[in-house]
Amino acid sequence: MNATENDSNLRVIDDDDVEGDIVRLTFDEDFSDIVSNLSDGSSYHTVESEDGSPSKFPDKKKRRRSTVELRRSTEKARISTLQQYAVLNFDFERKAYFRTSVASLERMLSWKRRNIEYPLHKGLPDHERKDALEIFRSIFGFMEDNSTTDRTSHMIVILSIVIDSNEKIRDETICQVLTQMNRNPSAISVIRGWQLLLIILACVPPSEALKDSVCTMCNNFLSSNNFEQSPNSHVMKLYIEHVTKKIPSINIMLPRQEIPSQAEIVALKRCANVKIQLYTFKDKTISVSVSSWDTSQDVVAKACNCIGIADSRPFGIFEIAPNGTTKPLSSNDRPLDYLSSWSRKQFETKIDSTVLPNDYYEKFRFVLKARFHFPLNENDKIANEMRFTQAVEEILNFEFPFTFLDALELAALQMQNISGDLDSVSGRLPLLRGCNEEKKISHLKKFVCAKFVTAEKLVEIERTLFSFYKKLKGNNAYHARCLYLGKVLSLKLYGCSYFSIQTPQPHLSHPLSPILPVNHHGLTIMNSLSESIISCHEFPNIMDWGYSPNSFAFIEKNEKGNSIYHCFLTLTGMYIHNMVT
Repeated sequence: MNATENDSNLRVIDDDDVEGDIVRLTFDEDFSDIVSNLSDGSSYHTVESEDGSPSKFPDKKKRRRSTVELRRSTEKARISTLQQYAVLNFDFERKAYFRTSVASLERMLSWKRRNIEYPLHKGLPDHERKDALEIFRSIFGFMEDNSTTDRTSHMIVILSIVIDSNEKIRDETICQVLTQMNRNPSAISVIRGWQLLLIILACVPPSEALKDSVCTMCNNFLSSNNFEQSPNSHVMKLYIEHVTKKIPSINIMLPRQEIPSQAEIVALKRCANVKIQLYTFKDKTISVSVSSWDTSQDVVAKACNCIGIADSRPFGIFEIAPNGTTKPLSSNDRPLDYLSSWSRKQFETKIDSTVLPNDYYEKFRFVLKARFHFPLNENDKIANEMRFTQAVEEILNFEFPFTFLDALELAALQMQNISGDLDSVSGRLPLLRGCNEEKKISHLKKFVCAKFVTAEKLVEIERTLFSFYKKLKGNNAYHARCLYLGKVLSLKLYGCSYFSIQTPQPHLSHPLSPILPVNHHGLTIMNSLSESIISCHEFPNIMDWGYSPNSFAFIEKNEKGNSIYHCFLTLTGMYIHNMVT
């Protein structure tokens, strides 16, 4: 189903890949500028920091007042460092039974040698505070050398909480990883931290407020005075550059829906991609290298580039189940999310195989085919060949409604594609010459939908096909295929996606349960029982549209120039909107 790309120069980093400890690396070695802003010449007292070294902090009243002043000055400037972000968003107060202390900025932003008792961010409700502390316990267990639990288990706990949480918890998690890498005495722990950060960023983005701080922190790590002294600096540099490179694409994406699969996690630890197979018609496959941040639109562009298609816009990726169920991926969907879903469901099926076969989800696959039916570009031959093959299969399988005459006209074009021009002297179709009735029906089903081919209609089919075929002269095979595609694209319901809708106030013109086919021509309202067309609404006449979680509506201009408002109840309003857009 998928395989990890094996041409990366970096192996999966483990404990044996790191050469001992390193000098403590920081993303801002000198806190004096920040700390000096917290004081105004008042008296200091000495306390012990997390790493055991003495640190000076101003008296807590002075610190609290100065922190507020620093926060106000920071709000006016653009947040570009983690220190500035922390001043605005971190909770520095530590409340005990009879007193309240104020933590220093240096302490908040540095490595912790034990589990924390307070989350970093302020204003978290109780259930989110519990999640934040649980996340830190797992981060600590994943990064530290003396962890007694499987590190993968810690990572799964972190991702399972983060994926289902809000932006505040996502930022809390990212900040916890960043602070655990700052001034961390262990090289192995720092590298694990970069691995974990990369995996987290493959699942959820940082907020706009935190994004620049992450980039600045990465640059400061690289420019640290002690960075080049580390024997493992080349490994960390690869991770840091990869994070910095991916930040712009991360922040325009929605959070993941699934925890990454094992193959994807291995690829992320290598800073590599995952190879996936895209099927085309006739079971041909295209191998595409996909990163954790690639959307289906990105993968389509890569696949089309591999096989020489100039314009990838008409094509999309579809999920095909073993029972034939087809689901299109939206342009923002991540294909690797689907692979993760298949892996998870496959594991669940092996535990309980009473409902589905053990290998059911192993048979899921991606198919690359035309989804949006743009006008033909005759110069894009490979794209037209793929679209032609798809159109022939859809016509023969009667995947959308069309008439008997449409079927015969298309059959004539397909015959010309195979046999060339008709010899009008013989008065017979070349592919049916010398065949008995049974063979004629068998041959015709290769060109005409089986629904229309019967012994009773055989004479009529031959006569009508001959008349259509006779009119086709001078077309070479490729031109005949283009004419076939042009005819298919002109059909009113070709390429429709069907949506179930209901009318708020059912009336005679709209049945109780109509369906709404949407394609490149426009919106069509059909009777779900008789499959008859009730009304058609072409895109040039649609002035505006909108949707809510429970409805879809559009405004149409009629022949008299009047505006007509149409509204339907549906849970698929967003999907209809995406199709129309």
